[in-house]
Amino acid sequence: MGRAYGRGFRNIEGIVANGRETPVKIPLPDESVDVGWFSDVLHDGYFEQDEQKEKLLRDVRRALKEDGFIAVHPVHMEKERLKGIIRTAGFYLEEEYQEVVLFHGNEFHEGQIFKFGKHAKHDT
Repeated sequence: MGRAYGRGFRNIEGIVANGRETPVKIPLPDESVDVGWFSDVLHDGYFEQDEQKEKLLRDVRRALKEDGFIAVHPVHMEKERLKGIIRTAGFYLEEEYQEVVLFHGNEFHEGQIFKFGKHAKHDT
């Protein structure tokens, strides 16, 4: 949050969830979020069972606005398995970005980002 605020971003709000277990419910109202960002979160180190990951993602989906989406930087997990879990939670893969420069763990590196929408986009 300090980096975002220091660069002039004032429309970002951080929420810290504390507790003994990794949270699977987020304290936000229905359809109140434009974008969800997941980097180095959706893996077995935090969520031992895929059902826990799905439960969190369903709650994020509930909090997303109608045209909202999530962006996922997959770390420490097989990418196809992760995409399957996200789809099971009700999201639709819209786009994959390859060789994106990301800041992770105090360093820059190339990675991927998956963009998942709340609803499938249909050509008309």
